[in-house]
Amino acid sequence: SDMFSIAVDRTDPQRVFASACSGIYRSSSRGDLWTKMQGIPGTNRRTHIILQDPVDGKVIYAGTTQGLWKSPDGGSTWQKTNAYPYVINSIAIDPTDHNQLYLATDRSGILKSRDGGLTFQALNEGFINRNIGGFVSEDALYLSSLYDGEFGGIFSSVDAGRSWKLNANQVALKGKNVISLAVSPVNSRLLFAGTYEGLLRSDDGGLSWRPVTGVLPRPTTAAKAARGKILPVSTAARLPETKIFDVRFSTAAANTVYVATAQGLFESSDNGTAWKKTSGLVSAGAVYKVVLHGSDPNWIIAQLSNRVYVSGDRAATWTEARVGESVIKINDLTFGEAPGRILAGTSHGLFESVDGGKSWNRR
Repeated sequence: SDMFSIAVDRTDPQRVFASACSGIYRSSSRGDLWTKMQGIPGTNRRTHIILQDPVDGKVIYAGTTQGLWKSPDGGSTWQKTNAYPYVINSIAIDPTDHNQLYLATDRSGILKSRDGGLTFQALNEGFINRNIGGFVSEDALYLSSLYDGEFGGIFSSVDAGRSWKLNANQVALKGKNVISLAVSPVNSRLLFAGTYEGLLRSDDGGLSWRPVTGVLPRPTTAAKAARGKILPVSTAARLPETKIFDVRFSTAAANTVYVATAQGLFESSDNGTAWKKTSGLVSAGAVYKVVLHGSDPNWIIAQLSNRVYVSGDRAATWTEARVGESVIKINDLTFGEAPGRILAGTSHGLFESVDGGKSWNRR
């Protein structure tokens, strides 16, 4: 097992603590024999740092990949000090006040506690240490940061990014990390946030959020067969509580939202109240990105793990777009102004199609 840190008990040099990938170990023989310490759940056992309190030798701190743990009795029993699973890389204790702790975390920056680890405040002014999951702009700028607990979530700026306000932390976001974000082009207070466990909606500029599942509208009729095309059936559906890779408002069709999920592509024409699913893309796998034409609502691109599909009739039918003669990685796609013109940024350079993805030329 990988060993991350060692602490010698200052009250008993025979006793040594060690933190490892598989948990915490203790030796009472200067390291000749080791015993694995119990009390921390298996999901929290990857321990980056173990540290003894400088005043009370019975108090031991363990910084794990799932938060801070504290033992009041030399490691016999353990309690998690804070509910949020911060990834802790290092711990420092103030030698003049042992209740003041400093944590170096993986994505939440530097955290300080004045009460022995029960509560924390961020000390991150002057440097950036955030994992940004989404960034959108309308009347205000909005962005989302991941894995920041009570110090991260949805931020907004009304002065072109010179200053930012935390609108909703992970408590307001129902404990979820936001990986995709969209704001209505006609109402900047209406936002959708895609998470690992479904879609959230805010009607007050990102201050409060609620889960979106949708009501069931009347089913639509199956699309007719078309030569050389996938033949989907767009059906009424609940929006699943699954990973939401991409969320897009249409600027060409009022109140229309598309959501690319691990279970396919979904569309709402009433700002997220009711949803329908394009089942023709489900057999091809999850949809990771959806691209909408800026002025023509008929043109849509759905990007899957290793395929791209184009629709020119608002998702009634789809045609596979084979970019290049060999399998290449597609990094980005966008529509041009002319109908059917598509640009693709790939690992082999820039490609262009002028016929809706049927043929491609390298630029």
